[in-house]
Amino acid sequence: MNASHLGRASRALLQSSIPPVTPNTIKQLRELHPARKCKLDIPKLPATAPKVIVVAEDLRKLVTKHLRNGSAPGPSGWTGDLISYLVEDDEILEAIALIVSDMIDGRISDSSRKLLTACTLMGIDKKDEKTGKVRGVRPIAISDAFYRLAVLYVVSLCEVKLQFAKSSQFGVGKPGGSERAFLRIMTAVEEGKDFVVLKTDFKNAFNAQCRVQGRNCERGLLITAIRKDVAILRLDLWNAE
Repeated sequence: MNASHLGRASRALLQSSIPPVTPNTIKQLRELHPARKCKLDIPKLPATAPKVIVVAEDLRKLVTKHLRNGSAPGPSGWTGDLISYLVEDDEILEAIALIVSDMIDGRISDSSRKLLTACTLMGIDKKDEKTGKVRGVRPIAISDAFYRLAVLYVVSLCEVKLQFAKSSQFGVGKPGGSERAFLRIMTAVEEGKDFVVLKTDFKNAFNAQCRVQGRNCERGLLITAIRKDVAILRLDLWNAE
């Protein structure tokens, strides 16, 4: 609350408890957060690719507005709040801008890449919605703050081009997006007559979905089949395409 993160403070009071670290908990986390099964060979940027010039003042705004949000630290221990103090100094800000630029352009060693893309994996109790009893573990992966800052800067550069998706998804770039999605669905259910609401869920879908397979993956095939054979009111909350 002292850092003005009232929302996080209230959620911290109501959040699920953290299960003890036992062999069974670790086993569940590994099952829910598995290693990538498919081969993913991402080519390096060609030498002729344009270099990203990170504007220091724009980076400072991103830290202040988005990165300084009270999130827990990743493996390095750095948080957005700690980095916000650093960027108050112009020389340190320029140095961080160079680090972010190297990350975006791929000018870092393999060992540095592994450290920057690593996550801290932890679990919280997953409760049954009806009974309130604990029925499993929900994996939470916390990425490094400097990696998140680089991602924020890339997204800010693409924000204009991403405008087309904002009308069909509520998961990114929309404050209170989940609440908007819920209200839209409830309104559709209350006002609609000749349709049903179909909810699909995939185990660890975001982490396990193979980006190489694209539409041929299990999730993509199911969504394609639904759109082809069922007349639905399409609400792409997370832009599944």
